[in-house]
Amino acid sequence: MRYLASIALICICVGCSTTRPVVSAEVDRAVETSSSFRRAQTIDRSRVIWLSEGTDEHYTLVYVGFDMGTHTCRSATLRVSEHGIVERQEMTKDGDLIWIADN
Repeated sequence: MRYLASIALICICVGCSTTRPVVSAEVDRAVETSSSFRRAQTIDRSRVIWLSEGTDEHYTLVYVGFDMGTHTCRSATLRVSEHGIVERQEMTKDGDLIWIADN
């Protein structure tokens, strides 16, 4: 029994530790100074949130939206480069998704 408890404790401790932050300070600063995040703050500062949705080759993908209590509501999808450049996803008239500078 002790043996199983020891293995479970080790798995929990190793599984809960991370070797690096999920989102870097540069990404954090870039998102919080982006125009999309600032626009969302002007709508409802108390509910605005942003979450990392993962990464692709050179970008961190970010969900900007509002915490509505029972669900979230997306305001923008951003991608942040390794150098802190922020782009917003927009839809063209043809229905294509493109990335534009988030100025």
